[in-house]
Amino acid sequence: MKKIEHIWISVIFLLAAFFVHFAQIGNLSIYILDEAKNASAAMEMWQTSEWVLPTFNGLPRYDKPPLHYYFFGLAYELFEITPFAARFFPALMGWWTICMVFFTMKRKFGIEAGLVSGFALLASVHWVIQFHLAVPDPFLIFFLTASLLCFTRFWEGNRLRKTWLRWMGLVLGLAVLSKGPVAIVLIVGTIVLFILFQKGGFWRDFKFVLDPFAILIFLLVSLPWYLLIAWKTDGVWVQEFFFKHNVSRFASPMEGHGGGFHLTLLFVLVGMMPGSMVLVASWRSVLTYANAPTLVKISLIFSALTIMFFMLSGTKLPNYTAPAYPFLAIMIGWVIARPGGWKQVRWGGLISLLVLISLPIAVYFGLRGDATYSDSAYAGWYFLVGSGIGIVSLYYWFLGRWRSHYVSLCIGFLTVSLIFLIWAFPVLDNRNPVIASEASELSELDFYHFGEFNPSFVFLVKKTIVDLQKLDDKPKEGIVILRKGNMEEFVKLGYSYDVIFEGRDLFEKPTTVLLRIK
Repeated sequence: MKKIEHIWISVIFLLAAFFVHFAQIGNLSIYILDEAKNASAAMEMWQTSEWVLPTFNGLPRYDKPPLHYYFFGLAYELFEITPFAARFFPALMGWWTICMVFFTMKRKFGIEAGLVSGFALLASVHWVIQFHLAVPDPFLIFFLTASLLCFTRFWEGNRLRKTWLRWMGLVLGLAVLSKGPVAIVLIVGTIVLFILFQKGGFWRDFKFVLDPFAILIFLLVSLPWYLLIAWKTDGVWVQEFFFKHNVSRFASPMEGHGGGFHLTLLFVLVGMMPGSMVLVASWRSVLTYANAPTLVKISLIFSALTIMFFMLSGTKLPNYTAPAYPFLAIMIGWVIARPGGWKQVRWGGLISLLVLISLPIAVYFGLRGDATYSDSAYAGWYFLVGSGIGIVSLYYWFLGRWRSHYVSLCIGFLTVSLIFLIWAFPVLDNRNPVIASEASELSELDFYHFGEFNPSFVFLVKKTIVDLQKLDDKPKEGIVILRKGNMEEFVKLGYSYDVIFEGRDLFEKPTTVLLRIK
């Protein structure tokens, strides 16, 4: 009977996780800068059957390797070119990652540990949003998680049997095709540090890991595309990607995304709430490294290495440290599910609780403080539902019922994610230029741009937006997209036009203008 009960609990949890990851993925516009460029690049590769050189708006895109473009292209084939298709595989990667963590923890430490770790991820607002975006990070997170879990299975089993190492070679190769050399740095760094902390000799243990077949599989998966792109672009793509988008991003801030060392740690603490606060409050338990199981040791090393690596990086973004989340969740599950572990949520849970209860006020006054969105500030009050659940959690805190306190707290944060996706963000999304301009109704016309423009229009009209300044002959009709700051220069070209839309980009300073030339 208990086994049947556990099966039903597992099924219900995983179905709930599936619902959360796929909620609203087709009902919000492809608007955020990274989403727009990644989804559009995949669209262009799919439309032209060009599977080597990524392009955006007809020009080479050097930012990322192609694996996520291939997945997006497959989704476009299955579901047509829609926001749902662009986000389908990222959502699936998030759900698969939670499944991996849940079943790993359930196998190692029991059903309660699996549920705690799974809820730690599902309750993270940043996690839910991350896997609602058509970007490469979900693929990197999934394949990095799979890589280290394969290594753990190898280390804990018969090390003369290299099957798990070879699976690791496969998924690590896919991680390198997802986002580049950072996957090698984090995985190899974790394994080297883990072996260094072992009591046996380093070189003896390291030789077990250096399986020729695993290395061959890794190279066969990861290397051919990099060789092809180097050949096709005479080395330009490789140079741009490795030196500009890897070395330069690490050495100095790019695109205004800088900050101090503390910013990276803040991203993790806020992004992984409420579980992160539990880890902070139970730091003594986390640092009992010598007595921890192999899975927890590897999770601790990988999480610490990932956070410290990006603390040193010049460019800082919240998504950079997201690969650590599954392993932070593993540590959270291990800490809480041990005998007496529920007491660890006492003070960490209280900090997260204060954030949950105060969230509606923060959102409301944050929107009221911006004249552009002040009339949408009411969306902040939607989060009162989460605050109400937070008050229930506070009630359990006073009773000392730590399990009920933490479960209700996680449900509160999960409710915040769903409210954001289903009710709050759509209020603002409807005001972004892509939707508000109703440009989709004009997609049969030719589209042009003058200077910089919002890249989300490329995905909207599903075709290249031609640079007006590079044309030899003036077009007689069409739609021109430009920034308001470039209007004066555009007027000098002598076009006859009507202004059909003017509006500020969502949470950005520029104002987008659409003109119809005639």
